[in-house]
Amino acid sequence: MNTQRARDKAISLYPLETWRELEERIFIAENREPNGKNQRQVLEKELIQARILTTQGSTVYLLPEIAGPANLGVKHPDAVVDGFVMKFKTITGSIHQVEHRFKESTKKAERVFFKIDAPLSKAEVFKKVQWISFQKNFRKV
Repeated sequence: MNTQRARDKAISLYPLETWRELEERIFIAENREPNGKNQRQVLEKELIQARILTTQGSTVYLLPEIAGPANLGVKHPDAVVDGFVMKFKTITGSIHQVEHRFKESTKKAERVFFKIDAPLSKAEVFKKVQWISFQKNFRKV
């Protein structure tokens, strides 16, 4: 079920893209293949996060670096996970980095997946993200 939702969403965003299975339940857009050292490093970080998600049963489509026809003029997300458009972020600093990365990421994707490589508790991160989400929704009212 998750596999089909992920595939359908990825194809709806990038209907002309060719997808290749990199690993079990991890697919990559042909146009996402890295061209330089920096892009290879970014892809490796994204693959680490994709592997974490697939161990939980998710299916991940790593999206191309270019905007698809459905996304013209929109900053691109990193992946489709089980049908949800996501931005991947690795946090190595303070709780303030969580706040900054979350605000930045929600402009690019409907959901954010954090890999925390910092001495932060789950409770701290959840509290910060909930507070930001509350503020964002409160302003809309």
